[in-house]
Amino acid sequence: MRRSLAAPPMAGLLLAVVALAGCGTVAFGPAYTEEEQAHYCALRGGWWRPDALLGGHCEFEAAGFL
Repeated sequence: MRRSLAAPPMAGLLLAVVALAGCGTVAFGPAYTEEEQAHYCALRGGWWRPDALLGGHCEFEAAGFL
């Protein structure tokens, strides 16, 4: 039986194409807008604190000691 010499280079080429295709850059937008996050925060009883650096966060009042 003769072995095909084209199989290893083709497998390497296929592996390289799959690896490069997986590294494609796709720009995804944020999952929620800042307005939506502020709305959900208010629904849960928190205060939305906007922040230009981090995008904002929801702040809740901690339980105090009696």
